[in-house]
Amino acid sequence: MSNTAQLLPNQLRQALLARKTSIGCWSSLGSHITTELLGLAGFNWILLDAEHAPNDVLSLIPQLMALKGSVSAPVVRPPANDAILIKRLLDAGFYNLLIPFVENADEARAAVAATRYPPEGIRGVSVGHRSNMYGTIADY
Repeated sequence: MSNTAQLLPNQLRQALLARKTSIGCWSSLGSHITTELLGLAGFNWILLDAEHAPNDVLSLIPQLMALKGSVSAPVVRPPANDAILIKRLLDAGFYNLLIPFVENADEARAAVAATRYPPEGIRGVSVGHRSNMYGTIADY
């Protein structure tokens, strides 16, 4: 199978590493229409909150899709520092996460491990999820 899709560069990560100012918006409304409007407003990032807002993976995916084509980088805050929730959000296509409840080095290591495949982490492997365009991204 040939792959015509390419993973986009993570512009938010690049800006943070370059210590550039980045302006964003926190969205707790759970609406893909509102998210699409926020994406058109020109923010550098939009954070979709699943900790204090009525969002779960199934409601976050349409919001993530609503940001496709906008200049706003999608960021998601899971409801907890939980490896299973983090894995599901990564598989859904998110790549910028703000993990809550990270209060010490062990909790930080657990959060990072949840985002990495073995041997660097504990993330489970799935070959056909949204994040790797359903298996079409080579060497994902």
